Amino acid sequence: MNLLGCTSLFYVSSCIGQVINIDREVKEDSVFKNWDVAIGVTLSSDKQKKNLIDGNFTGELVRNLPSHNMLLFVIRNDVVISGREKVQNEGMMHLRFRDRDTRQFSPEAFAQYQWNGIWGMDYRLLAGMNGRIRVMEKSGFDLYGGSGLFREWERWTQVQSATRSIWRWNNYLKMSAKLSGVLDLSVMSFLQFPLTGYFGRPRWYLESNAYVNAGKRWNVVFHWDHIVDAATLLPVDHFFYGFSAGIQINY
Repeated sequence: MNLLGCTSLFYVSSCIGQVINIDREVKEDSVFKNWDVAIGVTLSSDKQKKNLIDGNFTGELVRNLPSHNMLLFVIRNDVVISGREKVQNEGMMHLRFRDRDTRQFSPEAFAQYQWNGIWGMDYRLLAGMNGRIRVMEKSGFDLYGGSGLFREWERWTQVQSATRSIWRWNNYLKMSAKLSGVLDLSVMSFLQFPLTGYFGRPRWYLESNAYVNAGKRWNVVFHWDHIVDAATLLPVDHFFYGFSAGIQINY
């Protein structure tokens, strides 16, 4: 077992897109291993008027298969409790099966379940299939793309209860680059068009991570993500973003 990241401090997970942080194209160790694992846990408590507890868990598991395929599972959860009141509860579980970047063209299947109490989203469940293409792969730089369809089911209870079930056309680009001996950059962008009534109002999700090597087993990580959704089910904000900086220990 290869434990890639065992601790992540000040990390804010992005529970919106189909994103796996461990799934980076540029790795120093190219030896085949059966498993890749990354786990991050943070917990803080602050006594003000009420006792404020903030907990975050991220787990990413990759099963590398001998058939040049891989099975990826991700779970993330962020909970904030003030006294007896749950202020925030958001998270996601993601499962993906795809090629280990050995083929020019390959299929990939995925399923995801997410929730967000701040938004009033009880759940959003999606399942679908993409066609994946290797656009460019050379030393220190990888570019992949994909296109496909997925079905999306969601239920919201903010102000009022509403449900929706639609098909979406999914398109993505993923870039990974080793810009120098100490800087590794990964960017993923998803553009998802609804196929029922609002095709011209897509959802755009972007995640970027910069990994700065600070030693043999240390990385400083800078994270940015945002989402723009022009066709939300209920009248909530159409733009959200997140930024974080942290430390990663690799084994």
